[in-house]
Parts: sequence; structure tokens; C-alpha cells
Amino acid sequence: MCGLHGGVGLNTLTDEFLLEMDLPVSSRDEYLSAMMRVRQIPVDITLGSHPGQIGMIEKLDQIDDQFNPFVDREAWGKFIDGRIAQVRKLMEETA
Repeated sequence: MCGLHGGVGLNTLTDEFLLEMDLPVSSRDEYLSAMMRVRQIPVDITLGSHPGQIGMIEKLDQIDDQFNPFVDREAWGKFIDGRIAQVRKLMEETA
């Protein structure tokens, strides 16, 4: 399975954005809960929503007939764990 989580930026969870868009602060909790569920999905190939994410550019030169660095069952969890840590940090800073 291939995984791509677009919109992983936290700019939509800042106090300013939530206030401007008239969204509840609980949106952060909902995001965190969703990320915890997404984290459990088994993914074989992780793609970032930007070329610089997860080292996608660097991986291109490593592809050959015997090896594809994009096939990495650990990458999804690491990627999502990073996002979970970021949202938790944001929640701590705004508490």
C-alpha cells in the first residue's frame, strides 16, 4: 500500500488560524486523534506531499533493478510520528 498524507502542515491549527476561520480549538484534538488512526495503517511506500519530505529527492538516485528505497515499511510510522510530535508541541505551547 502506498501512503500520502497531504496537508500535514500545522498552520491550520494555530490560534490565529482557528480564530480567523471561526473553528474550535478542539480541532487540534480531532487532528491528533485522526493522526493516531492514520498511524496504524500499514504502508509499504510513503510519499511526501512535497519533494523534500522523507528524503524523496535523495532516494531517486538509489533506485535500480534490485532496490527501490521507496519500499520502506518503517517510513510511514516515522513520518506520522513526526507530525504527531509537532501537533502535541503546538498544543503544549498554546495551552
